[in-house]
Amino acid sequence: MSEFDKRVLAYYQARTGACAYYCATALKVERSEVSKSLQRLKRQGHVVAEGTYWKVRP
Repeated sequence: MSEFDKRVLAYYQARTGACAYYCATALKVERSEVSKSLQRLKRQGHVVAEGTYWKVRP
């Protein structure tokens, strides 16, 4: 897992969940980069999506 993916995962672990836009704003990066990271994390089983809302897998 890359350092950026770890930062994104840490952001979502500290919250109930959020849209990629909010994470991108908090990390001061492009939303598309967060979205790519979330897709990688989803494939690894760390997060799940409910529409545009992402949260850590229980």
